[in-house]
Amino acid sequence: RLSLTDAEGREVAADEGCGRITLTLDHPSLWYPRGYGEQPRYTLSVTGAGKTISRRIGFRRSKLILNEGSKIFEKSFPKGPIAAPTQIEINGRRVFAKGSNWVNTEIFPCLATPERYDELIAMAADANMNIFRMWGGQYINHEYFYDKCDEMGIMIWQEFMLSCNRHPDTDDYLRVLEQEAVSIIKRLRTHPCLTFWCGGNELFNSWSGLTLQSHPLRLLDKLCFEHDRFTPFQMTSPMHGVS
Repeated sequence: RLSLTDAEGREVAADEGCGRITLTLDHPSLWYPRGYGEQPRYTLSVTGAGKTISRRIGFRRSKLILNEGSKIFEKSFPKGPIAAPTQIEINGRRVFAKGSNWVNTEIFPCLATPERYDELIAMAADANMNIFRMWGGQYINHEYFYDKCDEMGIMIWQEFMLSCNRHPDTDDYLRVLEQEAVSIIKRLRTHPCLTFWCGGNELFNSWSGLTLQSHPLRLLDKLCFEHDRFTPFQMTSPMHGVS
């Protein structure tokens, strides 16, 4: 049995069956980043085989759009890859993103406690930040971190763990990358704070030398489309126009 309850504990959608079950929620309360609206969340529960598994989820539509005045065409012909679409739109509202890199909270991931996450996220909120860029040179943070960002209205620019390197096109590497990436996408995709995916850190720079045709980045774009289609993806950071 699949059940969806709102913040007050009222069941707003439910169904049961075997295999794939789809719930439809009319007029959901939408999640917004801090300063642009509220951060409502729902609880999704799956009951079967004598146990219940629950997690908090939220609803939002995220887009990356061209800044006003960006040129798509020159002299009536497309100019190739256009300037990176760098403005975030949440639920149809353009958002002014202001934030910081988030790097390793601790040297050892097991030492990153809820109390330390609370302290750092509260400091960012007090500084009027509304986004963290999850730098590609770090580990994927604990579930508590993403739950807290959902609660506090902090958007997440999530990079995969690729950074400053010429990651190879070999089959062995791509198999490992796919296994890791699918695990990350499925784990994080239900968090409304997750605003867009990014292939990794400084992958188009001279010391890394990847391109739009590099197989690791083509693979990550494909996997994000397959498993989290309506969350945007950009190849790397920095890119021309991002600043």
